[in-house]
Amino acid sequence: MYEDPIVTEVRQAGQCLADEAEGDLHIFFQRLREAQKKYPERLVRAPQHPSQVAESGLPSGE
Repeated sequence: MYEDPIVTEVRQAGQCLADEAEGDLHIFFQRLREAQKKYPERLVRAPQHPSQVAESGLPSGE
């Protein structure tokens, strides 16, 4: 079976974060939220629904 190196890297990173939180989901997600605040430029935002784009007055990209 093919093993994607990017998927492997992401899984390893997630496992490291889980290990650092000692398996505590509250701590795990708290640290993720802190990282989001620290590195907002790295976040990917979900595309807006077309009706929201029209209401915002922004170009739809089409």
